[in-house]
Amino acid sequence: NDARIAAPLHALCSPDCKWFWSERCIEAFEILKKKLVEYPILRKINFKKEFIVYTDASTTAIGVILAQKSDQGNE
Repeated sequence: NDARIAAPLHALCSPDCKWFWSERCIEAFEILKKKLVEYPILRKINFKKEFIVYTDASTTAIGVILAQKSDQGNE
């Protein structure tokens, strides 16, 4: 779950938090950075095709997916 992975980074945004870039923060950052550029996350955009936007939010995180259908009909 990406929200659980990002929890140490999210905690840094709290106004009550003393900002400290810990080993947990570094690990979370590196894992999330890697996930953002792995297949199927990152593909070239086709501006001639329709965009599909998915959103989700909870008390601890928000998420957004920008998708397009492939020529085979997959998102």
